[in-house]
Amino acid sequence: MDSSIHISGRIRAVPLTLEQLGVPVLQRLYAYWERARAGRPWLRHADLRPEEIVSALPYVALIDRPPDHGPGMRIRLVGEEIRNETVGYLRGRLIEGIEPAWYRDHLVERYSAVFAGGDPSIEAVHVLYDVRNYYYHRLILPVTMEGQRVDIVLVATIYTEPHSRFLNPDDHLG
Repeated sequence: MDSSIHISGRIRAVPLTLEQLGVPVLQRLYAYWERARAGRPWLRHADLRPEEIVSALPYVALIDRPPDHGPGMRIRLVGEEIRNETVGYLRGRLIEGIEPAWYRDHLVERYSAVFAGGDPSIEAVHVLYDVRNYYYHRLILPVTMEGQRVDIVLVATIYTEPHSRFLNPDDHLG
């Protein structure tokens, strides 16, 4: 790439309520997560049944908690609809290795919040990348291995139109 070319971007995530989440695939995934966790704070990895969320799988990524010492959040699995070679959102890669930096920093912040707090996140997201606008809804759902902490975040992302995002397309992302 010509070093004189600079591609910039901005991103904004707005919290949504479950009632505002207008994407049926994500609504069904959240309902599955809620049912499968069976009253526990988090879904147990052993209880994760891909056959029950088939329609969501192309939009799902599993992100591992970073180890106490060593590399960061590893992408364990990524569905074909959200796999992105351009930014490096690929199976086996680290979130901390994603480029551009503003996008990486956003993902690290959002995923870290769920690892630390243990609460699911439902969001409408607006990305301005170079001259293009992207709108999507995103779930970030905590998953545990043994019930002591959040070990994995299950992320599901589906692109939508601006009017269904609870974001105004004329909003500035400054």
